[in-house]
Amino acid sequence: MKKKIKYYVVWEGHKSGVYNTWEKCKEQINNYKGAKYKSFLSLKEANNALINDYKNYISKSKLISSDELPNLNSISVDAASSGNPGIMEYQGVDTKTKKLLFNHGPFKQGTNNIGEFLALVHGLASITLRGNQLISGVAINFFAAGTTVLIGQNWFKMGGQTPALRGQARFQSNTLPGAETIGDVPVVGPVYEQLISGHNTLVYIALAMVPLTWWLLNRTRFGLHLRAVGENPAAVDTAGINVVRLRYSAVIICGVLCGVAGAYLSLGTNAAGFLKDMTAGKGFIALAALIFAKWRPLPALGACFLFGLLDAIANKYQSLDIGLFVVPVQFMQALPYILTVVILAGFVGKAIPPKAGGEPYIKER
Repeated sequence: MKKKIKYYVVWEGHKSGVYNTWEKCKEQINNYKGAKYKSFLSLKEANNALINDYKNYISKSKLISSDELPNLNSISVDAASSGNPGIMEYQGVDTKTKKLLFNHGPFKQGTNNIGEFLALVHGLASITLRGNQLISGVAINFFAAGTTVLIGQNWFKMGGQTPALRGQARFQSNTLPGAETIGDVPVVGPVYEQLISGHNTLVYIALAMVPLTWWLLNRTRFGLHLRAVGENPAAVDTAGINVVRLRYSAVIICGVLCGVAGAYLSLGTNAAGFLKDMTAGKGFIALAALIFAKWRPLPALGACFLFGLLDAIANKYQSLDIGLFVVPVQFMQALPYILTVVILAGFVGKAIPPKAGGEPYIKER
């Protein structure tokens, strides 16, 4: 498609005139206070504009009706990154009062992680605006599911999916030291070589996060404060600890971890690309694992292994012939979710969440 030619009129600048490239126009307006300029689609329009008053072409902001006014009872959030990665910062401003609510950065090697950004939006809705956490989470899920497909279709024209990554563009499997050497040792060898070894880096990062999370929650001051905020935020506030900051920290950490999980699905699996609805409800299975583990990191790992096993069985046995009849593939695909409900309903018992979990905190004056 042929690029449209624009003509740039400079009424007030280092040198007035009509210029046929933006670079030439920029030379005349850079470091010139109060420069007046505008682009036109034809040379005739540009020449006519140059001999007329610029006020006929550069007007004040168009008035809008009250029906078109933006919702001032809102928070404007913006994130910017000069490169990917590059210098990055983000901030939130009260739209009505223009008061800066928070500002983080600049970070030298930052990037706009969509998981972290959406976590921040979720935090604004449920922490700052004291909205319903469940509604906010579901709304963001719908937004992310639709937006990713829309962007994928706009960029790649492949029905919302992206081209498959190959070679070094995707995460490669890692062979752990000694895997081939002890592979022939009974029991231990096959477990180490085939089960523990052979995964990509993100899998080992996820496994390392479990003991790290346990240590953070149970052996650090930050973890103690975080658990206290989940149980009794008023008591934490009385002790002089910023409840809002702690809750934002927790939400952002969760957003980063969700971003890592998304990276695994799109960069570390056999698909090695983005597909519509590729998560297939795994986020809700993760919530089920959390409830199954009663909000404890180490049991949550066991729950994830269990649900992963059920998913693997469904993938391996697409249709199962048990003699009297053949179990249809649709049932096998639904099996992990059915068993999740059965396990949660019959084997978990009473799972008590943090008392203040999901409840907005309103500070007493």
